[in-house]
Amino acid sequence: MENKEREKRIRWIIDMCVVLCFFACLISPAVVMIAGCEGPSMKELFEPKTVAASRSGGGGGIDSFRSNFKNSFGLRKPLIKLNAIIYVKCLGVSSNKNVLLGRDGWLFYVDEAVIERYRRTYLFSEEYLDAIYKNIERKRDFFKGRETTYIFLAIPDKITIYPEYFPANQNKVYEQSNFDQIVEHMRKNSNYPLIDLRPALLERKKTGAVFYKTDTHWTPLGAYTGYVELVKEIGLSFPGMEPMPLSDFNIIEIEKTDGDLARMLGLENSLLETTNDLVALNQVEVARQSSTMNGLTIRITRCPDAKIPRAVIFHDSFMLAMMPFLEKHFKTAVFVHTAEIDLGIIDRVKPNIVIMQMLERNL
Repeated sequence: MENKEREKRIRWIIDMCVVLCFFACLISPAVVMIAGCEGPSMKELFEPKTVAASRSGGGGGIDSFRSNFKNSFGLRKPLIKLNAIIYVKCLGVSSNKNVLLGRDGWLFYVDEAVIERYRRTYLFSEEYLDAIYKNIERKRDFFKGRETTYIFLAIPDKITIYPEYFPANQNKVYEQSNFDQIVEHMRKNSNYPLIDLRPALLERKKTGAVFYKTDTHWTPLGAYTGYVELVKEIGLSFPGMEPMPLSDFNIIEIEKTDGDLARMLGLENSLLETTNDLVALNQVEVARQSSTMNGLTIRITRCPDAKIPRAVIFHDSFMLAMMPFLEKHFKTAVFVHTAEIDLGIIDRVKPNIVIMQMLERNL
């Protein structure tokens, strides 16, 4: 009889512990918000200025309140991370529709178009290929009339260089890729040299990583490889310009925990990878400044010892890793973070060379 009473009491204690834990989980976000431990407190969210703004701003205050409430929800970051750990590490499923879990811990940025490009489910039409090369040639001829060299640089996608880490269930329909089509079409129909970085990157990856496992972008070694091919092309128009040799740098190992794809999963500082960095053995004097113009982020570098007076580079985020190498070849270089050529900047800078850099998936 005593044993039954003891068991009953133990079950009651266990049940109460479960109930209390469940209740604590429910109220802990509210407690954190009220205390203001993460972001604005509940008092700050309901300040009179927020209400006044909502009355006079046509709902702007309400939108601001909703945004603040969402971003400062109690224990938001730990809960997001817990959700990511359950999905990614326990279930082996991505916690973000735009991040694909590859083999051996590799992550890939994907959307419907990227998957279709990788699987080669369709080929570009001749009309579309004509439009691409005619657009490039039209820009080349436009700048030629200004006595300015124009270079178009397309950087391959991560899955193009590391297809072996893409999930095996993503089969390919056609043998030829869209990038293959563009390169082949340009070589057949145009005398404009299109820089194809794929052979150089595929060769370089035999000796070191050229893309990060947990990030969309290429590593410093990958960026250096692209820089070498770009400077070789520039040298055809500016004799004597040569890329810095790899022996000018010390290749070191670093640990990376802040990959953008890991961050998209909610696992920043949780997915560790060992990768490379390049440290210059001889420092070259370069002055740098940043500004904005017409909503565009502009970085200006000045290298007094460079040979080419002025350059304008229109680019995406991939150029940021190449910039420390490329900036040393121009007395003044203006790096503009945009996918469009800004003629206003061209007229102000009057460059000797214009470079348009774009990622493969955006072609």
